[in-house]
Amino acid sequence: MVRGRWFVTGTDTDAGKTVVTAALAAAAAPNVLAAKPIATGVREGAVPDDAALLARSGGHAPSYFMAFSAPVSPHRASPRPIGPEAVVWTAALTADVLLVEGVGGWRVPLGGAWVTDLARAALGSGPGGIVIAAPDRVGVINQVLLTVEAIRRDGLPIVGVVLSRFPPTDPSVATNADDLTSLLDLPVATLERLNIQDISVLADAGRRVWTTLGVSGFNRRS
Repeated sequence: MVRGRWFVTGTDTDAGKTVVTAALAAAAAPNVLAAKPIATGVREGAVPDDAALLARSGGHAPSYFMAFSAPVSPHRASPRPIGPEAVVWTAALTADVLLVEGVGGWRVPLGGAWVTDLARAALGSGPGGIVIAAPDRVGVINQVLLTVEAIRRDGLPIVGVVLSRFPPTDPSVATNADDLTSLLDLPVATLERLNIQDISVLADAGRRVWTTLGVSGFNRRS
């Protein structure tokens, strides 16, 4: 049985983190927990849309720790600094396959902590690593290279990059994946626009991504 802990970060906000995480979770179900520790832009009293999609994809109840209504960085959305409690909550998550979706990009401040701290807590010391989600559009090469540089400076392992191809597109889509593959010693997967309401579609896409990232065990239909 596949076991491991993965953290999905983005090059920016709206980089495709949730769909990437949902696809990976759907492919790993039912032995998966897909969590979203912190979410912003959430209607008061509602389950975050991101956490709801991850839960539906993984076949479990929504897993999140903090949700704020303001659609801004967590350190601004929260009425007080977000400190160690979010990191402790994330570290305590357990599953055969754990997927944790970050918030925004790698250097987003939480107040008393950083997204980087969430990633460390999510990974622990077992197998797994960071998955970088990025939008397949002009400018993504620079964004990915800078994100990889920052993660490696922090000493954390990177599994690979997933480029999300969501309309509108531009001519760089034809070459971004090839360029990043030649510039990095990492696998680069692509994710086409998906019907996220169809779990089987998400699972098929997730299996292809897992395989491209070199993680065996998710390449067959359950």
